[in-house]
Amino acid sequence: MPNYEDVEITTKDKKTVHGWLIKRREARACPTIIHFHGNACNVSHMLYDALGMFQKVKANIMLLDYRGYGQSEGSPSQAGLVMDAEAALDYLLLRRDVVDPDQVFLFGRSLGGAVAMELASRREPQVWLSRKASSSSVRAPRDALQLANCASVSASACRWLRCDKPACAT
Repeated sequence: MPNYEDVEITTKDKKTVHGWLIKRREARACPTIIHFHGNACNVSHMLYDALGMFQKVKANIMLLDYRGYGQSEGSPSQAGLVMDAEAALDYLLLRRDVVDPDQVFLFGRSLGGAVAMELASRREPQVWLSRKASSSSVRAPRDALQLANCASVSASACRWLRCDKPACAT
């Protein structure tokens, strides 16, 4: 069973959003994916996807509930979802015990794809984007990673990031 943390993150407008940070044994040696869910979901609905990524990609996974979803405070809005995404990224970038800031990736499903793309457009080059909502891929990350071209809506059709670092195999 993976190691995880139940996290609460404060946004810049002082809302508290909830998430799960699923960590690999050698967390800092592996990539970290922020997984943004769709409209009719919360973090518990994305656990199957997250565990698939955890096993296949050998990555840490941050699942985040937007404001008004799951255990997060507030009501959803476009501006609010962007603030939630920025707060999650900022939180992870401060977690130097877990996250290599050069290996943070965004993944979004449905509504989460739009959230991920907006965050990537605001915070490039801090993050890499795997676009589930689009058929195009973005620039290739460092040699140890390969960014997938996710053309299908189904998770099984998506080619995953692949980590070749030995520490990630655990």
